[in-house]
Amino acid sequence: MKLSSSLRVILGLISLSLVCQAEDDFDKEDISSAEHLLQKIVPLGSMPSMPDGFPSLSELKTDKFEYSTNKGKVTVTADLEDPVSLLGQAMTLNDVKMTFKYDKNRPEGKWQFNAEGKWKQGNMTAKVKIEESKIGDHHTMVAAADRLNVYDVASELSEKKSVEHAGMNVDTLKELFLTDVEMYSVFKGNDDYVFMISGDPLLSDTHSTDCKVFIHKTPGKKSVFSVLLEFKHDLPSRALIKLVSDDLFKIPFINHLIAKTRVFRKSRTNFGFVASTGDVDKLPLKSFGDGILADELQAHISKGLTLLLPFRLGSEERKPVKVAVVVNPPLVKFITSRHEQVSVEQTLKALSPSSRIRVLPNGFPDLSSVNIDHFSYNIHQETFTVHAKLSDTVAVIPGLLNVSETDVTFRHRVGDEFNTWSFEGHGVSELGGAKANITLKTEEETKVVFITGKAEKMSVKLLAQQYGLSFIPDAESDAIVQNSQMSDFDFIQPKIKSATSDKQKNRYIHISGLGNFPGVDKATEAEAVVYEDKGKLKTSVGFIFPKIPMPFIIEALTGYDVDKLKKLLRNSFNTSLVLSLDDDDSLFENPTLSGLSFERGISMVGLFRMPGECRHDKMCKAAKSMLESDQWYRIQGLVKRDGFNLAGMVNRNYVLGNGLVLRDNMLQLTINDDSSFDVQSKLTFPKEQLSFAGNINFDNGSVELSMKSEDAIYRSHNGGYLTFDQLSLNTEIMNSVPLQKLPLTGRMTLGKSGSGHEITAPCSISYQAMQPDYSRVESKLSEVTMYHVAEAMGINATLPFPLAYAPFVGGLEVIYDPAMKTKTNLTMRGKLHIFDRHFDSAVEMNNSDHIHLTSSYTKSPFVLSDGFIVVQESKEISKSGPRLDVSIAPFDVKVKLVGFARVLGTGSPTEIKISDSGTEFPVQGNLFDISSTGLYVSSPEVLGNSEASSFQAYGCLPGIHDKVLSAVDTLIKAAATEADNFIHQATDNLKEAKNYYRKATKNEEYYRQKLDEEENILNERNREVWLAEQRYNSSCKLNQCTKSCIGCPDWNRCCTRDVFGSCVECPSWNKCCYKTGDPVCVASNHGCDHIRRVASGNLEDARDIYFDQKRRVNNVTQSVFDAEFSKGKTKAVLDAAGKALSLIDRDSTIGIEASKSIKHVGLENVLKIQSICFQAPVDSLATSCINMSVNASVMGSDEVKTLPFHACLNKELVPRMARFLANYLFPDIGSSKQKRSLINEEKNSLPDSVRGEGKLTTFLRRRGLVRRTRDAETADERENIEPFWDLIQQHDPLKEVKKGAPPSHPSMGNLKRKWKIPATKTGKCKIYHQLLDICRDMMKTVKKMYGTYMYERYLFAKEKDHFTRKLKRVTKQLEISGVKKWEKKCDEALKHQETISVKAWVKAMDSRITSLGGEGVERFLGNLFRAFDGLFESSSLPPKAAGKAVTIMQRVRQIKAAFNQIFMKDITLGRANYHADRVLYDIAEIANIKIYCHKKKK
Repeated sequence: MKLSSSLRVILGLISLSLVCQAEDDFDKEDISSAEHLLQKIVPLGSMPSMPDGFPSLSELKTDKFEYSTNKGKVTVTADLEDPVSLLGQAMTLNDVKMTFKYDKNRPEGKWQFNAEGKWKQGNMTAKVKIEESKIGDHHTMVAAADRLNVYDVASELSEKKSVEHAGMNVDTLKELFLTDVEMYSVFKGNDDYVFMISGDPLLSDTHSTDCKVFIHKTPGKKSVFSVLLEFKHDLPSRALIKLVSDDLFKIPFINHLIAKTRVFRKSRTNFGFVASTGDVDKLPLKSFGDGILADELQAHISKGLTLLLPFRLGSEERKPVKVAVVVNPPLVKFITSRHEQVSVEQTLKALSPSSRIRVLPNGFPDLSSVNIDHFSYNIHQETFTVHAKLSDTVAVIPGLLNVSETDVTFRHRVGDEFNTWSFEGHGVSELGGAKANITLKTEEETKVVFITGKAEKMSVKLLAQQYGLSFIPDAESDAIVQNSQMSDFDFIQPKIKSATSDKQKNRYIHISGLGNFPGVDKATEAEAVVYEDKGKLKTSVGFIFPKIPMPFIIEALTGYDVDKLKKLLRNSFNTSLVLSLDDDDSLFENPTLSGLSFERGISMVGLFRMPGECRHDKMCKAAKSMLESDQWYRIQGLVKRDGFNLAGMVNRNYVLGNGLVLRDNMLQLTINDDSSFDVQSKLTFPKEQLSFAGNINFDNGSVELSMKSEDAIYRSHNGGYLTFDQLSLNTEIMNSVPLQKLPLTGRMTLGKSGSGHEITAPCSISYQAMQPDYSRVESKLSEVTMYHVAEAMGINATLPFPLAYAPFVGGLEVIYDPAMKTKTNLTMRGKLHIFDRHFDSAVEMNNSDHIHLTSSYTKSPFVLSDGFIVVQESKEISKSGPRLDVSIAPFDVKVKLVGFARVLGTGSPTEIKISDSGTEFPVQGNLFDISSTGLYVSSPEVLGNSEASSFQAYGCLPGIHDKVLSAVDTLIKAAATEADNFIHQATDNLKEAKNYYRKATKNEEYYRQKLDEEENILNERNREVWLAEQRYNSSCKLNQCTKSCIGCPDWNRCCTRDVFGSCVECPSWNKCCYKTGDPVCVASNHGCDHIRRVASGNLEDARDIYFDQKRRVNNVTQSVFDAEFSKGKTKAVLDAAGKALSLIDRDSTIGIEASKSIKHVGLENVLKIQSICFQAPVDSLATSCINMSVNASVMGSDEVKTLPFHACLNKELVPRMARFLANYLFPDIGSSKQKRSLINEEKNSLPDSVRGEGKLTTFLRRRGLVRRTRDAETADERENIEPFWDLIQQHDPLKEVKKGAPPSHPSMGNLKRKWKIPATKTGKCKIYHQLLDICRDMMKTVKKMYGTYMYERYLFAKEKDHFTRKLKRVTKQLEISGVKKWEKKCDEALKHQETISVKAWVKAMDSRITSLGGEGVERFLGNLFRAFDGLFESSSLPPKAAGKAVTIMQRVRQIKAAFNQIFMKDITLGRANYHADRVLYDIAEIANIKIYCHKKKK
């Protein structure tokens, strides 16, 4: 509502009258303070707030206060005489004038305070106005000045140290002045204020247009100082060098970025500069005017250095980008302008052109379409970071997870070996009816994108429905789910995990967290997985109840009462339920569920341990003896409403005894109306392949083991194998009582299983686990005969009828006991009824083809052949009969009665053989007192009980053989002795003549061979004379001296190489020519003259040697003639002796024949009587004259001739039989019917069977007539020793001509493999010396190199001395300086040669070994010295050789150390020669030490 002008006038008059009235109401002098004054003027008005630094109202005197009232507005003014310090002494105001105002028109008003004054700081004088804020409990201040120094003002308002460390160059800051300055401050106290300065900057060498300074002070914190500068049309690089502080310029990256790169434009442009010691928010830069700073920074300043300027991002062709560069070490941040659009692709390429992104999430947009927000560089980590934000939704896991509002970050570390950009992103996604925060990270090495996330709440049902799935597997599970209300479960703050990669074929999302399970008070852990399997999405959900005992969950789900198991399972933990749509492996992460496999349906998994006390529960007590109370056991099973099983592994084995361990133990809980608990286990016996499977039962309060085996065990005996199968083990396990013998039961099989003839019977086994071969087995065979036993053993034999069907009365007991101290471990015993008698028999198996039955003696004797034959136990015991002995083998069955037999007055122990063809037995005795004889009694009838059986007797007379032979020998020797005496002397003469002839022949051959050798030498000497003449004729000629060159050694050419093809000697000469003079020409001519004189002397020496050799040839020729003459004389003597022997013809044909027989076959072989035998019925044997037959072999023949002879058994039997046999051999012995020359007997003196060349040698060796030759091979020498290195043995470095490489040889294969150590002493001896030869040859190569080098030094020194001596005569042709240059060059060449020669040789050798198939010098030397180690291993040495071996190995260690110095170090040739001498000395010391060798290897 507007008032009229007349009304306004009236109100003004009323106000004026009120003011005047108030002035008349009191006197100022009566008021003591300004506070009383203001209360007096407006009693109800609130007092104003005075700034810190001003005196309080109660202290201000009112003598200089003035006040007035105008239209209800009261104004009180006062001047302060003293200056006022504000902002903690930071600024001091002079000439302060205070003003208090109050508007009475506003009820409950407040006095308002303001003040004015002057602020002087150096040369600056500023007008200051202070007002009390109308909003808060603070004051504002504005000021203006013509000019101020920023450093001076800021140092007062803020800490000096803070100002100097803002990031701006301190010297530049001190030079910074502002004009037309405006200042603004909001302050609450001395340490709580904001101060801003704005003005036009004065900064030399720059085009700065605007400057702002910001200072913020808060209680208890450091103040923040910020300075802001704007530049127009200026050079950024030049200005920044001036502005940036020295501390920042010391940072290489900052220095390089500003001063050395073209990142910042070199042309003039508009840009801004900000330096701040801290972050500043809500800064009203717009209130100070427009510009780059206000436009880009808005109301925020970052800590550090901020540069607002165009930035060249990428190549020179690209347009500069407006960027705010924030430098706050260690971070440098580049923020693009709000008006700029820069793609991620451009930024990444500009920051690291060669780096790439190896992996991005699925569905990520093209990087060229994504704009960055900013990027930064961490100086300490040397890492670039690029930040961007995606506006579109990304299908990170197609069909499973979409992420939106994604903030992405790319990182790259400079110098990273992978040279890649890593990726990280943060966004949101909808899962299970909830919003989830998703994080994406990549791993460059594996190219995997890891996905994590969190949400506030998530429904399992909605999660499955989101993908069109149901987490309920089947109808039975659905009933359990509905009953337990599982589908109403919600996750609370769940965690989300997943990962994707190119190699990963199946998608998945894993969700875990806590939630409230229906009916459960405490939070329940749960996990849910949505995954892809064969192109289809599936889900699996798991619930974990840490505190609820398993029996309660079982009863809640199925209704089964598990009272029997409650005490056992009351300590259960982490009982879990898993709902799986299919049979699959676990994808859960909880340790209770990870690593498992689940079947389709609802699986229960849980942990339990045995209770500490079982009280009266017998099953619990029994189980506790097997299961530890401190061990958790995990059990698992598929929940069914009609009963189910829970199974779990026991991660330990149970030791039942020595070697008896129960393994693969598995808990088995059966859940039904009658729940039970046991442990399934396996028992594998330690000493043979026998395993049992079964249960450990606890139902009866004891631990009972009940197991069966599908294996069979076999036990060998002399007759083959016994098979034991269908084995069972039932025994009680008692705690702390080890099992030693296990009671097994099963089936025993005698014979080959499956043959149809095997015998089976139940058996019991006392099994010893650690000594199974000593286990005892007992069994009993019923209704079995020996025929069945033989048939079971697979023996193809025909048993005699009485034996085949003889039964064992009461069965055959079988005992297998290896502990029995008998020849067999298998015994079978029973009563065999045969021959109308009972025999207590024992059956044994001698081998697989032999069954042996023995028995005890019968109770009565056998009487045969009408009493002529009686068989009893022994000679002394006649009341009992013989024992039975049966031997059954393939096609050979022997049935014997063993006892004592009496026949016709003779008697002896005997064995009666019984078969289907009859009965027979032998008897020994003295027949008719003529000779001891052996009778063989037989009958065609099988032994029975008849006494009238007919028996035949057959016997021989071995006692008269020697007497008959002695008489025959006497007759033959008489005829042969006479013939031997005549031919003995003639034979000796012939032998002596033959010896003389052989010696003459050998002498002649020797001199002829000697003549050939001397003639060959003569031809060689003749050739040497010719060569000496050629050398003399082709020797050098004296030439006229001209300019020539002086040589230095150069090893570029070699005439001799070592075993590896490396250069050893014969260097060429590298000529060094000079333009002036010929200092060595005269020496060359002198040398030529000397050469000719030497060649002439050599020619004369060669001629003298030739003539001397010619005299030797003449002497040997005479010796050959003398040997031929001597041979002729001995040949005549030999012919005469042979003719004399042929004339001896006096003996008769019979005598010669007898002598020849004795000589050829020996007297003992002329006649050999095999037997003198007879055969007759027992009843006819009472007469003494009988027909006999003599069986004998004659003249060494193997043929036995039977000669019939009839005689009586009396004293004339021997002489009559001797005359009969002598006349049979030599009819008419003693007469002379035939004479013949004995010269032919020597040719025919050997049997026909040994006349061949090979047979003769064997024949003579058997008789010791021929000895083995000295060089005959031994077994050790016949051993095939693989050659080590034939090249080493064949090599002679001095004779080998120049060649590209040594010839290929099979032994070169040893270059790339270890040497083999033979088993024999001879082989080891050979290899020992081969190894020494290798070391010796290589060291001789080093010494040859050193000798060649020293010879080159000698040549050089000789030539240098010769050159120096002749220098005086050739100074006009060659200057001294040239000589010194030549000397220096040659000295350097020689020194260089000594330094590099060993290294060059080793390198050439290494290359050569590699080209031959080896692996270099180092590997070759390693194999070489390992061969030494293998030769002298302690285990293979004789005890007495250990000390010698230690001595050798100590030397070998010294040799190895020297080789390392030569081949592995850079040493001079002289040093290498020293080590070579040491090695050769060591080799000489150990070469003759005898361990494997009897003498040194030649």
